[in-house]
Amino acid sequence: MKIELLTLLFICFFNCSASDYFYFNNIQNSVGLTSLESHYYSQNPAQLVNANNSVSFWAKPIASGLPELNIINLGTKLKIDSNFTVALDLNGIVNNLYSEFSPNLSLSYKYIDKLSAGANLTYNLMGVKNFKSCSFFSFDIGAIIFLNDYLSTGFVLRNINRGSYLGGNSLVNQTVICGFGIKANDDFLIDIDWHIKISQYSGLSLAGKYKLYKAFYIRLAYLTNPNSFETGISIGFTKDFNLNYNFCYDMNLGSINNVCITFQW
Repeated sequence: MKIELLTLLFICFFNCSASDYFYFNNIQNSVGLTSLESHYYSQNPAQLVNANNSVSFWAKPIASGLPELNIINLGTKLKIDSNFTVALDLNGIVNNLYSEFSPNLSLSYKYIDKLSAGANLTYNLMGVKNFKSCSFFSFDIGAIIFLNDYLSTGFVLRNINRGSYLGGNSLVNQTVICGFGIKANDDFLIDIDWHIKISQYSGLSLAGKYKLYKAFYIRLAYLTNPNSFETGISIGFTKDFNLNYNFCYDMNLGSINNVCITFQW
């Protein structure tokens, strides 16, 4: 029974990009001031300019009764110099019976104090054991403009090469996220974004992050379409060790949990 369900799932996701599967349940932001998780730069590679050197382990259990759908990721970030940062992620590293494995390379460069740009290159491989597998490359670009100390604007365009598991251009999911990041004060940050699934639908999101105490943060976010709510906390136990937890309720997939452990230097 399990293999039949996974085969059906494979067919359902066949027209989708892997990024939809890995990040569908997170309410993402173009500037990312309110981000908690270490993998925030997957939202917009230009956000890498704010990253520290780190190694992260990220788990996303899917409440479906099928452990093969659980997502395990491993990622690392490295600052080459004050302007150039690279990151490598291995997404879906332990799945076997049903797998959607996506290694991702991210690059970000700060051209001037007011502008940063970045790109993601992802190899997407999906398959069901002893049934079928297929793959494609996807390419994302993004930028952030720092207007002043309190206001930034940014955008990210995903899958600009229109890659798909079908190998053609029909029914390909391309996504645009654009918006603003607002620093209300040192403790309270806001992201406002417009999410566009090209030729399908669009929605607005509002997210806020508040510093409760020293290295303890809380985040709340809401997306209008698809209707989603997310909350999370980030705890810095030391300057080198950080624990993040996110909970997201999505109208399609229900309750989703994220846990991320990060070591940085």
